[in-house]
Amino acid sequence: MKLFNQVTGSDLKFSEDIDVADKLRKKLLGKRYLIVLDDVWDTTTWDDLTRPFPEGEKGIRILLTTRQQKVAFHGKCNTDPLNLRLLRPEESWELLEKRAFGEESCPDELLNVGKEIAENCKGLPLVADLIAGVIAGREKTKSVWLEIRNNLNSFILKSEVDVMKVIELSYDHLPHHLKPCLIYLASFPKDRAMDKDELKRCWHAEGLVEQTGMKSVEEVMEVYFDNLISSSLVIAFNEIGDEATCQIHDLVHDFCLLKAREEYLFGRVSSSGPYSSSHLMPRTVNIDDDKEHFDLNNFILFSSKMKRHLCSLMITGNEMEDLLSDASHLRNLRLLRVLTLLPCL
Repeated sequence: MKLFNQVTGSDLKFSEDIDVADKLRKKLLGKRYLIVLDDVWDTTTWDDLTRPFPEGEKGIRILLTTRQQKVAFHGKCNTDPLNLRLLRPEESWELLEKRAFGEESCPDELLNVGKEIAENCKGLPLVADLIAGVIAGREKTKSVWLEIRNNLNSFILKSEVDVMKVIELSYDHLPHHLKPCLIYLASFPKDRAMDKDELKRCWHAEGLVEQTGMKSVEEVMEVYFDNLISSSLVIAFNEIGDEATCQIHDLVHDFCLLKAREEYLFGRVSSSGPYSSSHLMPRTVNIDDDKEHFDLNNFILFSSKMKRHLCSLMITGNEMEDLLSDASHLRNLRLLRVLTLLPCL
């Protein structure tokens, strides 16, 4: 009924006696039109919405946007779906500049910091648009723009359109078995491309994937990986060949960390930072090593509670593996299945 009213300019109320699809089809018969169906989530919805529109008639176009590849391919007609890429830094800057200054050019003193802000949007159009709105409504001075650059995430989260809610909508539409696989990606550091094969080995070791039906575990993991790519939450690089990698956007990474803490799936701690071993008992722990402040006697990894729960350990640091080896503490982690040592970038 809402679609009918939008197309016809009517204000009809819903009634079971009205065949809305047939009424809309008759209303549009013989006319030229463009229909935009935005953010369609499943193929059934597409089929229901497009039933009133005759196929193959000239002058008729339907534009579909979706976050699901299967919906895009289901709805395609003569051409393949267009996969929208991330914005390049210069494109993000063009958007920011237009929103902030209209037809005028950015002053020279704001140019460098403005381009740094654009770079920090990491190519996500929604983020670029939100920050452009923040910039447009504030004083155009270098001190203000530096504040925005240094506190980008806080400005995003305070915006009227909550980016996390947009991400959560995509997350909620994932099948239940894919959610922990997505969250696990946040156990890797931000801005680090993840090797596809390494990721699948971790999934398998963590027990996140099981053999189903006639498919092997390897085949199931491949399906899981493809489905996460299809959801648009995961970005794939070099999909063909031996160097296949993937990555998640910084904001998706933040979202997954929040979910991980809610579900006690994993935690991130620093060797020098504060912690509470009384409540931190996840299956997976990521450690950011700071050798200068490393204290073997009070480090969280070696608490008795951690030894009883820890299944996966990822350490980021250039020196910490030597300290662990010398201390011989890893042998006490009896449930440990995955150990990953990553050098600092």
